[in-house]
Amino acid sequence: MADRGLAFVRAFSELLAAQQADGRLPPLFREAWAHSACVSLAKTTTAQFAAAQQHVAPSPAEEQQPPAVDPQERPVGYVY
Repeated sequence: MADRGLAFVRAFSELLAAQQADGRLPPLFREAWAHSACVSLAKTTTAQFAAAQQHVAPSPAEEQQPPAVDPQERPVGYVY
């Protein structure tokens, strides 16, 4: 996703540069738009990466640990 987003930012920035050169856009408009687009792209990519990390299977070491048991919750018939 980041590659496609960056390609869009580059292509649209070139279009804005042409319009800015013709005087149809205010000074620094293209730079401000590119900065905003890159920040948004970074935020979205980071969120998707974090979401993907939550769906990763646990490592074998994590799977072998026994579940934590509260000492107050002893099973019925527990011998002291």
